[in-house]
Amino acid sequence: IPKVEIPKVEIPVVAAAIPKVEIPKVEIPVVLAAVAAAIPKVEIPKVVVPPPVVVIPKIELPIVEVPKIELPKVAVPVAAAAATIIVAAAMHKPEVKKEEVKVVREEIRKSVIPPVYVAPVVEEAKAGFNWWWLSLLLLPLLWLAYKSCNQPLAMTAPVVAPIAVEAPKQVAITPAAAPVITAPSCDLKWIFFDYDKSDIRSDATASLDHLVTLMKENAASTTLLKAFTDGKGTDGYNEALSSRRATAAKAYLTAHGIAADRIKTDHLGKTDSIASNTTDDTGRKFNRRVEIYLKDKDGKNICQSVEPTIPTNLKK
Repeated sequence: IPKVEIPKVEIPVVAAAIPKVEIPKVEIPVVLAAVAAAIPKVEIPKVVVPPPVVVIPKIELPIVEVPKIELPKVAVPVAAAAATIIVAAAMHKPEVKKEEVKVVREEIRKSVIPPVYVAPVVEEAKAGFNWWWLSLLLLPLLWLAYKSCNQPLAMTAPVVAPIAVEAPKQVAITPAAAPVITAPSCDLKWIFFDYDKSDIRSDATASLDHLVTLMKENAASTTLLKAFTDGKGTDGYNEALSSRRATAAKAYLTAHGIAADRIKTDHLGKTDSIASNTTDDTGRKFNRRVEIYLKDKDGKNICQSVEPTIPTNLKK
């Protein structure tokens, strides 16, 4: 085979003609967020695993009926009954057959009741006293004694008749009125006036003269003269009339040597009537008056004129 020489071909450089492409920088967290947003959210359903159910087979136990043993009521004392049974047991020698014991044992094995210990059978009753029979005979007596101790005593509570208790009566307690302290009369009396008059009557001078004597004996004392009228007439007229009566009594005192500044007057008209203002003068005459009060230097009552006796049917 002839040797063939392949001519060399020069490839022109084209790198300068290819434009430079810059790839933008992409932050990885941004890319991951975009990818995560593009992936759909898949919810995995919850699988509830039911708990295993274990079925326990029901076991029915046979019902064994135990015969009810009714013991007769013993009225004999326990000690006497026990002594009688002990003597009878000592004198009695029971005979037990082997065949009967075998039958009882076979029945016990076949039943569902747990095996009961059976005392060995004595083939032949030996002479002498059998103590184990005595113990069997004492068991009922012990059971009777136990039941008798547990019996509750029937005790009847005493019946107490209810006692009728009377409720306490409510007593209205009225507070005692404050005592009224009245100055002594010193033999002073009220002075009275005729109807629509202010003149000092002759029966009034005795009381005024006694007042003069008391005031002269007590140089520091003063007097208060309160004048009133009956209910007949207007208020204005009666106030003026009571003022004239008080002035007349004051004038009598000053005329007998008592200084005017030691005498005070007060005119109250037809207020504070002490008797009924009757149509006639039987009640009204007690209201036409001047009351006399003798006071010390501090203004406290030393003496006070006394109210006259007024009939009950006229007293107001």
